[in-house]
Amino acid sequence: MLTDGQGNPLSVVITAANVHDMKAAINTLDNIVVKRPSSKINKGRQNLSLDKGYDFLEIANSAVKKGYLPHIRHGGEQSITKGGDHHSKRRRWVV
Repeated sequence: MLTDGQGNPLSVVITAANVHDMKAAINTLDNIVVKRPSSKINKGRQNLSLDKGYDFLEIANSAVKKGYLPHIRHGGEQSITKGGDHHSKRRRWVV
């Protein structure tokens, strides 16, 4: 499922249990049913936040090709804590 920043669904793809998340993620981006607004900030790109389960180069490349600015946490990367880097902004998943 892909949602906007308020949690409204934009795309839903149902797959079999044996389909890898990488393929499902790309299909989900391909099947958005709501027209994306054009944005002049970031050269028309919108943010796409994904967790460690989607840390694949193919997903990042597909997101960029579709006009998204991917934010994908990498495997082994620590979460931001109160004592961590103050320049990093915390992100909260809506769904």
